[in-house]
Amino acid sequence: MPFHRAFEMNWDFALAHPWYLVSALLLMPLNWGLEYLKYVQVLKTLELSTDARKVNRSFASGLLTGFVSPAYLGNFIGRMKGFQKEEAERIARLTIVSSLAQFTATILFGTIGLFLLDEFVSDFVQVPWGVYAFVGAVILLAYLSLDQFHAKWTSSFLLRLRLLSLSCMRYIIFSVQFTLVIMAFTIQDIILVWQGVTVVYLLMTISPSIFSGKLLFRELWTVLVFNALGFPADACLCAAFLVWVFNNLLPVLLAWVYIKRSSHE
Repeated sequence: MPFHRAFEMNWDFALAHPWYLVSALLLMPLNWGLEYLKYVQVLKTLELSTDARKVNRSFASGLLTGFVSPAYLGNFIGRMKGFQKEEAERIARLTIVSSLAQFTATILFGTIGLFLLDEFVSDFVQVPWGVYAFVGAVILLAYLSLDQFHAKWTSSFLLRLRLLSLSCMRYIIFSVQFTLVIMAFTIQDIILVWQGVTVVYLLMTISPSIFSGKLLFRELWTVLVFNALGFPADACLCAAFLVWVFNNLLPVLLAWVYIKRSSHE
């Protein structure tokens, strides 16, 4: 299909399963709750204060700074709030390790999704299965061996494994959210939808853009991938926007309200 045809919009779609939308929204606290657990793991490893009020404020600040920074790279800046300089630097380093854990999980699941969609991928390029296995193995080993690259990335293997496990759990949650939102507008094979979602997140992650994960960038990849799979572009565009509202805009608004209220207490 020509590139420009992928963006032809008829706006002729309806909400077929509203409860799928509700379910996706209800999964939002679990999604960010797992990210919160990753942050708590970092603080415990550094033997820093895990006072609920202090941790909540720094985590909420990280949501705000991540939201307004390119590709959400600024979340560690907000998380440094309320800690001494030396502590903040250590938090920043392990927060980046935590982000790399999420990056690794996204690449691994995206590679699996590409492999399972080989029937569609082969229409564009022939990729031997060994390539998928090689890429996944290299990314996984690189993450688990971070401390071999530079002394600053020194962290226990057990911590990296815990962060990766939580990242995989979180990936499953937010990919299921995306799948549910798309299914709310279309009657399709749920496995095929999930596979498409993994490819969307993969492309968002590996694309060399400071706008990765931002509004419009997510929608671009969603329309391109799902239109290639035979899904209507207009429904997919609407679904991608709702996922951004559920998992990005709404949590940031809640974080902003929390910070405003806690600052007056």
